[in-house]
Amino acid sequence: MHSVRLVHCQTPRKALTTKEGCSVLHPSPSSHHTQFLTIEGGEGVGKSFLSNGLKAKLEALGHRVKLTREPGG
Repeated sequence: MHSVRLVHCQTPRKALTTKEGCSVLHPSPSSHHTQFLTIEGGEGVGKSFLSNGLKAKLEALGHRVKLTREPGG
């Protein structure tokens, strides 16, 4: 199975141009178990776009993915 490198950034736009404020999320030894990932941000910043793209990429790599949303979101 392929691995996907996830990066956590305090300011998402910085992730596009620099690694400042960002850190790589390392998989735990139990990474084959269920993982829960959250994507946060203000209205209109691209959370759905990012979520759908990430879902497609992970599924293409053979992972099972389920998208959820907060109530009202």
